[in-house]
Amino acid sequence: MHPRNIALLAALLAVLAGAVVYQKNQTPYPGALKSQPVLSFKFDKEQVSAVLVDRAEDKLRLEKSEGQWRIATQWNTAAESQKIETVIQQLGQLSGDLRSSDETLFADYGLGEEEAVRVELRGEDPDQELAVLWVGARGLENASAFVRKPGAPEVFALETPLLQSLGFHRAVSGSGLERDSEFWNDLRLFRQDIGAVEKIEIKRGASQGSESFFSMVKKENREGENVKTFWSFEGQESAFAPDEKKIEDLLQLLGGARALKALDPSKDYGFGRPIAELTLSLKEGEPVIFRAASAGQETKSYYLQSTSDPAVFELPLYHVKRMDLPRRHFFLNNPFGIESADVKEVLLRKNAQEWFAGLTEDKKAALERLAVLLAGLDEEVREVKNPPAWTEPAAAMEVKAQPERSWIFDFGPAAAGRVPFRLAGEPRVFDVSESFFQSLFKDFPPPADA
Repeated sequence: MHPRNIALLAALLAVLAGAVVYQKNQTPYPGALKSQPVLSFKFDKEQVSAVLVDRAEDKLRLEKSEGQWRIATQWNTAAESQKIETVIQQLGQLSGDLRSSDETLFADYGLGEEEAVRVELRGEDPDQELAVLWVGARGLENASAFVRKPGAPEVFALETPLLQSLGFHRAVSGSGLERDSEFWNDLRLFRQDIGAVEKIEIKRGASQGSESFFSMVKKENREGENVKTFWSFEGQESAFAPDEKKIEDLLQLLGGARALKALDPSKDYGFGRPIAELTLSLKEGEPVIFRAASAGQETKSYYLQSTSDPAVFELPLYHVKRMDLPRRHFFLNNPFGIESADVKEVLLRKNAQEWFAGLTEDKKAALERLAVLLAGLDEEVREVKNPPAWTEPAAAMEVKAQPERSWIFDFGPAAAGRVPFRLAGEPRVFDVSESFFQSLFKDFPPPADA
């Protein structure tokens, strides 16, 4: 080998040897970690049957029973299963960067025991602790979280919005955390499949002492292998079939509506005499019964009790109004639908005489009586399949209501205790009982001084 090459090789070996000696003699800088700890938070997700979320004196316990998550610390009311499953999923996939190994710095991350949120997962055995994690009260601003494990000094930074997933938010004042009291509540009114409803029963007016009841049942019509379902009124005879669109609207409302909040069921809300009671019978399982009671004149909400949940719900007024419905609401192709409060004039004709009831003081009482009768007309009528023919009406009636609606009735001669009539613009012929007809014309003939 050339002497020059030998000299270059010797110089290179000397440099490498010096670098090795230098590296071995280096002293680690203060605080440097030879091997960084890794966040390890392992548990069997399938075994989790309880989640405890505690912060100082604020205790929350979520328990799973028969496949349903419930809030054990809030009357055992139903909880939103998806939110709980999300938390369990997030905890099972935790990964984070080490921020500190000094437990004296816990307070800087909101990880002191009086400030932090303690999350504990338990198995089916109430004493079976699967995992525990402390979540710091800092970190909401950038959707991150600081966590530590019990008995360990390490603090890890996560990119997981764990505090939000646990139902906490920053207080309005800007300092500290607050837990949303309704965060975990499943506030849905009806949690079953609305397609499984086979019977609807509605009771109304118990709170006013004049209870009414009707029911609608789903039936099947088989033609060979084809099966068609349809709704029918049960028990009471009616001139009208149920409007399936309106029934579907009611079920969709119950399936999608949410309460405002859950309330303590031990208090008295007046369910002994409810405004309305709605019962839904299903293909399988127990019927679900809803009872509505007024929350008072000063509020625009109502109380609702359900047999599917131990809590009482506060419900917006507009939801209750869409549930507290008379049977006539569900009539298909109902040509009447007269509201008593809207009637402003009634003109009666009989025996070549006329009699008028209106809003004047001397006629007002008679008008109010007639308006109540007319409001119940669609419950009294029956459709006549083979109507009798008549050329001269036995009587006639014209009803005017606001806003700008009117009905003209042409009554035929009575037969077998029924009085047939035609309604202007309506091809069908109906009849009413003779006693109901007499009630309409109670004030006939007019007084001699009229």
